[in-house]
Amino acid sequence: MAWTKAKRNEILAAFYMILLGNPMLDSTIDAATKTRFPMWYRLVGSAIEHTAKCYKKAYPQDAKAVEIEFDQLFARQKTSDEEGTSLGEMLDELDKTMRNWRTQHPRSEQQDSGSYMAKEIATCLNQDYWPLGSASSGVATIRGFLFQKVPLKNKLSPHAVSRALGAYVDRWRAFGREELALRIGTDLHSKVSLYHVERRPLPS
Repeated sequence: MAWTKAKRNEILAAFYMILLGNPMLDSTIDAATKTRFPMWYRLVGSAIEHTAKCYKKAYPQDAKAVEIEFDQLFARQKTSDEEGTSLGEMLDELDKTMRNWRTQHPRSEQQDSGSYMAKEIATCLNQDYWPLGSASSGVATIRGFLFQKVPLKNKLSPHAVSRALGAYVDRWRAFGREELALRIGTDLHSKVSLYHVERRPLPS
């Protein structure tokens, strides 16, 4: 602790050098990232990867020098609980974001306002209804989970959304004080699939 306090200025200077020397800061704000945490990866993860790569190149004789790839590291270390937490957060954001979208695009009274076709979800995730130049944090969370390597500016097709969501149907995950699951139904008139998030209280 004493050493850390004594070296505080040097440590902070090194941190700032790592962060500010990150070449990804020169890329566009919606550039593709390698993990489902786009803001963290843009500011921190990519900076650490770049630093590790530069160090290994500068000191090849250091046997401990290794390159870091956070997408591979996360894939190796991800446990079922971590996946569940991330999925639960995404489902919560999907439900809230789509309900907000529905207030902008109401359906007829005969249709369930809590269920959405893939093309409606794609329209929402493509940010067609958000003000120009802005991005919903909910949209960023959903796209960051389902489409990690697709830039926000790229348009998603209904087919791509349907395939991505299909991998998470009927998988209950805890989030906060609830459990959430993605469900699929069928519209009786158009016969197309409808997606909705089901919620239930956590068992006491």
